[in-house]
Amino acid sequence: MPMDKSRYPADWDAISLSIRERDGWKCRSCGLANGAQISRSSERPALCVILDVDTQCFITQAGVQIRDSEMPDEFDTSKQPTRVILTVHHIGVEKPDGALGSASDKMDVRPDNLISLCQRCHFLADLPAHIINAARSRKHKKEQAKIDAGQMPLFGGEE
Repeated sequence: MPMDKSRYPADWDAISLSIRERDGWKCRSCGLANGAQISRSSERPALCVILDVDTQCFITQAGVQIRDSEMPDEFDTSKQPTRVILTVHHIGVEKPDGALGSASDKMDVRPDNLISLCQRCHFLADLPAHIINAARSRKHKKEQAKIDAGQMPLFGGEE
């Protein structure tokens, strides 16, 4: 789903660039570098091997080169590697005045409220909110279908 730029400050591109630079162009959760080409494990998605573009060999996240003959079956390196894209995540840390922070407040661009995450880690960080929003959307669609069918809710609420 495309980003709703209206929820972010006008200078978001410059802000997010400064955060990725601050974080050394690496995911603060898993450590993968922006632009790295990886193959994820089919059994353990957090595990991946990284393509060394100079040697065209894969290396582990610990930096150990793996020969093709030693590659575990859980890695299908015959497929095109996935490119790591670094994003910037709002953490939702407490504000200086003690007020609660919110990860959904995209205007809160304090550097201590922002971290660089790869797309996978960003999705996992936002997963609880995605689950809540999906449930809310399903409920709304179900209610709208009843209204469209001519079934009005009793007492102005759920049935």
